[in-house]
Amino acid sequence: MIGETQNQEKFLPKVINRIEHDYSINIDTNDDGVIGTRKYVHVWDVAHAVWLSALELLNSPVSNSQSDLPLRFHISGAEEISNLDLVNYVGEFLNKEPKLTISPSPRPGYDLRYELSTERIRALGWSEKKPIREQIGEIVRWTKSNKKWLFIDYDDPQTV
Repeated sequence: MIGETQNQEKFLPKVINRIEHDYSINIDTNDDGVIGTRKYVHVWDVAHAVWLSALELLNSPVSNSQSDLPLRFHISGAEEISNLDLVNYVGEFLNKEPKLTISPSPRPGYDLRYELSTERIRALGWSEKKPIREQIGEIVRWTKSNKKWLFIDYDDPQTV
């Protein structure tokens, strides 16, 4: 999930900050050198999906059977992009060339991708309002015009 005012420890805000301040960005890979991908979705699109699914659940008949599981609505973006693509999109929107380091992830069990079936939520008429690339551009522009979200304490190694 992405959006304006997202916590600065998350990938997109961190990428915006690091490119804007000319710091290197590390792109993790698995042990075979494959870069991970994600299907990012904007928080407002998630809120809309939750609202639609809540309406559907309110209008669904209630079952007393303990074997009946509640309906589940998976929410995920439509377009799968690599972490490297996201960094390059941000660089384009900032008109800066990202400084990159690509290396194996130090975390065990690095997830290359996640896959969810969004068939049920999309059947309710849900879809993203805008393509992910356009949403990333809007988040970058918003972040640049709200400078407090560009703050990083570069004397604190935990924030870099």
